[in-house]
Amino acid sequence: MNLRMTDLMSIFQIASHECKDWPAPNLTLKEDGIWVERPSDTPEAIRNALTIEEFNALFEHPTGDYTVPVLAIPCSPEEFIHFMCTQEIFEFGEFDKHKLKNIAKDNQNVMMTSLINSLRITLANKIKSHFTGNQRDESDNKVSIKTRQETQIIATLKNLGHIPVKLPKNNGKRGVKNEVWMQIKTTFIGNKNSFDRRWKTMRNEGILSDE
Repeated sequence: MNLRMTDLMSIFQIASHECKDWPAPNLTLKEDGIWVERPSDTPEAIRNALTIEEFNALFEHPTGDYTVPVLAIPCSPEEFIHFMCTQEIFEFGEFDKHKLKNIAKDNQNVMMTSLINSLRITLANKIKSHFTGNQRDESDNKVSIKTRQETQIIATLKNLGHIPVKLPKNNGKRGVKNEVWMQIKTTFIGNKNSFDRRWKTMRNEGILSDE
């Protein structure tokens, strides 16, 4: 089975507001993939404060094309694990990359191999547990349809440049709600009536509100 955004959010317990800077700084988890932020979208003051090495590490893109994600989603578990290993995102494994600093240079390659193997095993077990339903408490770990619908609506609003709690009023136009529906109608988990009900509930709960 392929991994979707909602699968990753469930596996790693990611809240909707935590998708930015996940799985690492300057990366963002979206419905269609993991994206790296363009250098031009980062404030100049921050860019100027970076060393060349820090700049290259922060804005590295395997193809150099920032119009495509560094990892497209849905993807296979193998593709996701390979991405995490090549990016050296070791905090999801059992070892701490910072321990490398305390190891003689001759042994760093050995430790790096251990880190990668640990990461690969840990991620594989998490994904397997998710798909086989072996979580300690399925009711807590599985993302409900309600949460998936809300996450999709909020993510789409942000992609369109809107703040969920500061939505512009319709002023006689079809408005933001229609704009969101037109973006997600082919991928939304449910029909238009389901979308309308979820939008109304999110407004009643204060998740969505006007300026």
